[in-house]
Amino acid sequence: MVDKEINNLINEFINYIESEKNQEKKKFWSTGDQVAKDIYSRQSPRDLDELDRVPVTAGPLNSLFANIFSFSLKDLYNNPKAWLKNYLKNYLYRFKNIPDDLYYDKELPLYLGPQLPWTLYGLKSIYFDDREPELDKRKPMLEKKEELKKIKMPDFHESGIMPLVHRMFEDVNELLNGRMKLIFPGYNRGPFGIALVLRGTQNLLLDMRTDPDFVHHLMRFLTDSRIQWEKEKSLFLKEETKKVDLWNDEVAIPTISPKYYKEFILPYEKEISENPGVGYWHSCGDTTLLARDISTLKDLTMYHISSWTNLEQAMSDAANLKIEFGLNPQKYIQNANETDIKTKVAETMKICGKVKPKAFYILLNGLDVMGNWEDNLKKLNYWHNIVKEFGKL
Repeated sequence: MVDKEINNLINEFINYIESEKNQEKKKFWSTGDQVAKDIYSRQSPRDLDELDRVPVTAGPLNSLFANIFSFSLKDLYNNPKAWLKNYLKNYLYRFKNIPDDLYYDKELPLYLGPQLPWTLYGLKSIYFDDREPELDKRKPMLEKKEELKKIKMPDFHESGIMPLVHRMFEDVNELLNGRMKLIFPGYNRGPFGIALVLRGTQNLLLDMRTDPDFVHHLMRFLTDSRIQWEKEKSLFLKEETKKVDLWNDEVAIPTISPKYYKEFILPYEKEISENPGVGYWHSCGDTTLLARDISTLKDLTMYHISSWTNLEQAMSDAANLKIEFGLNPQKYIQNANETDIKTKVAETMKICGKVKPKAFYILLNGLDVMGNWEDNLKKLNYWHNIVKEFGKL
């Protein structure tokens, strides 16, 4: 039986996608690139020589919308109707209230929280009504190194939260009734991020110094299992293997040194870039001294540079890539005034004009519940207007 409220929301969503306002925004984006279909349908920007100004987008979190619409995040990630109904409401709210340049298509990513890849190896997911799911990390799974022998290669259908993922994918698709394409959840996390949680941060960092063979053994297992998971995903969806994302917040200075990145992490990321390919590389940490090596990943499309990173140096070292410049929302929105925003845009555009990367856009990243939301919306509007004025190329 058709759910009338969901049907009406789908109609409204499709009307917006087909609207002149949305189609006008398409000019900023290279819509054929395979990048970051996670919490929303992120796009990669067109090359700078094809644009008259730099685009800017906002990245609100589901916890923000849960606060606005008073729904449970636990329910969102476990109930197909709740997921689809609230996701469509979230998107429609974005369309109407958050001024930015993001273009939307009929692809809807089935995002079920950030914890999926770790659960494949045995960690438990803990759900909450008011915040994103977390992992039960009270004790590292690999507190003893020999425990690695007991961890099995993940099963695409049965490991971790995969039964939930398959149920949600099937039921949400049924609710969509072919009117939109639902994107299967991604594994997303880089091998080092998985290793750091399974072994424990302090243990793994000490292992790099005292037992490098174990670290390589662990990274080998995690890389092989990631590649295998992606192959099984392609077989299940009956699609060609697509480029994947590497979310790598753990890959940052000072957690690791450039030397250890080259020795323990980059070789395995390069394997994934060869098969199945990497479309998007992300770290919210400082990657200034890693950018040159990140840019060597084969056919990498887009590299996320965070607020903690030296934009000019990192972008210079990775100018062959499309750059997503992610700005800390607390510093550059919630606690910023109009002068702060104008100064940041001018500074960013000066660096962009000097370096001239292949492509570039500004992301107001990770918007959550903080301060007065109406005031934040005004600042987002001001951001958009200032980028339109000063972001010309």
